[in-house]
Amino acid sequence: MTLHPPNAPLPALLVLGSNMGDRMGHLRVAVAGLGMVGRIDAVSPVYESPPAGHVHQGPFLNLALRLTTALGPVRLLMWGKGLEFAAGRRPGIPYGPRPLDVDIVSLGTLEIANGRVSIPHPRVAERPFMVAPLADIAPRETLAGHDATLAALDRRLGREDLTPVAVPDAVWPGRRHD
Repeated sequence: MTLHPPNAPLPALLVLGSNMGDRMGHLRVAVAGLGMVGRIDAVSPVYESPPAGHVHQGPFLNLALRLTTALGPVRLLMWGKGLEFAAGRRPGIPYGPRPLDVDIVSLGTLEIANGRVSIPHPRVAERPFMVAPLADIAPRETLAGHDATLAALDRRLGREDLTPVAVPDAVWPGRRHD
């Protein structure tokens, strides 16, 4: 595990997903909720993709965002779980349908694997629906434990099953236009 000073702001990459109810609305509320615990620096376009794992469910909407936050990994995880609960997520089928999923892909250069949190996300390099939006906002970034940039992973995985459905403004209406 890599440590960092307490309360030191770190860049975080997160991927959000939804395949139940008002999918775009759940993503919009989650982006706003994450903005309460840090500064949102970038949000990707929203993509629609078929479900992975448990296939008897509707398609997902996914996006990635970059957040600078002073929350540590456990507090950021718990904030994300709170957003999921507020959206109506309850325990159920692993990889099953859910109104909101908040995955921490990276948090600075931290590497953590314990019973509560795993950073970087252990399956990110296998999932085009995570890598594509991440590559849109951080193409030159290399995640801890990986040898390829997000752009290279994106090229390797491809985007055949991904359909762009909305621009960042659809879920991040208060974004800065530099």
